[in-house]
Amino acid sequence: MMSNQGIVSARHVDHVGMTVPNLDEAIRFFEDALGGLLLWRVGPFHETATGVPINSVQIAMLRLGPSLNIELLEFDADQQQRKMPSNIDMGAGHIAFFVDDILAAAESLRKHGAELLQGPLEGAGEEKKGEKIWYFKTPWGAFMEILWRPDHLPYEQKTENRLFNQKGPWSNRPVTQGIQSAKHVDHVGMVVPDLDAAVEFFEEALGAQLLWRVGPFHKTPTGVPIKSVILAMLRLGPNLNIELQAFEAEQQEKHLPSNVDFGATHIAFFVEDIQAAAASLAGYGAELLHGPIESAGDAKKGEQIRYFKTPWGGLMEILWRPDHLPYEETTENRLFQRPRGRRMVSRKRRVSLENHHAISQGQGRINACCGQVAR
Repeated sequence: MMSNQGIVSARHVDHVGMTVPNLDEAIRFFEDALGGLLLWRVGPFHETATGVPINSVQIAMLRLGPSLNIELLEFDADQQQRKMPSNIDMGAGHIAFFVDDILAAAESLRKHGAELLQGPLEGAGEEKKGEKIWYFKTPWGAFMEILWRPDHLPYEQKTENRLFNQKGPWSNRPVTQGIQSAKHVDHVGMVVPDLDAAVEFFEEALGAQLLWRVGPFHKTPTGVPIKSVILAMLRLGPNLNIELQAFEAEQQEKHLPSNVDFGATHIAFFVEDIQAAAASLAGYGAELLHGPIESAGDAKKGEQIRYFKTPWGGLMEILWRPDHLPYEETTENRLFQRPRGRRMVSRKRRVSLENHHAISQGQGRINACCGQVAR
């Protein structure tokens, strides 16, 4: 068994990818309503890094707050699901934003055309008692979330692991657009077929730390009818949390989406050594797709990428890029990118946890730790 240290040479979660029906519309909403900063736009191209046949794809990358990037993709493909997924469908993803004032945040979103669902609601589960959440839909029908929580939650009494929680501002520059009072992207949600298997893969292969697990509950904050849902929240590196959700519902699409389908999402990890990272993932049962390959587009010339599938078929990505890219010549906006040499998994913290668990449980299993966010 490989030691639980996550992806070899991983530095941070680089971006979340999202397939949208109309790239122009999505860019406008991410800039005006969500406070994104456009970095580059490339395409059209006529093949994908995953090998799925397409007619064309256009891609835009935006900086989304102090600690994450967002990649928007618009595909034209014959074999494409053009209906947006429900939040309970297998493989469905959502982005959640931490805000200081949830009512003001909701109003600013409403003014930009977002559809506010019922809220604000109390987050379900004793481990996160005091949390307030409010789901909304983008103009094209994607689910997203705003939330607020107090500085401390009951889960902290049961684990040394801690949420990523960026205390600084959304941007170092004056903010005139975006969600009112937003601080950072708090988490990405992901619907999985088997919560136990997903938690294990995120911990062992990706280096995540389990924070809490709650449920079963029998209703959702979006109002979609279900039989039950169980949830797990994990810290994923130095700059993001991941919420894994397993639903039982009669009206659930159980087929995992292709990356070209509307609403498809993926998580991409920045690594220092893409070959070593790929080998470590393969050791945990990931299916490596073709690569590494050179990214298309002069704006990001020099970037190397490789997609992989999780054991349940979810699509993810590892990538490496040089410290500077050609896009920097055309804009003052910059990618979120931690300094060279920083790692998702702190060796000092890893050794400390190995010793702690070896003493208290008689085994050396660890939970990867995260350093400070470099903004």
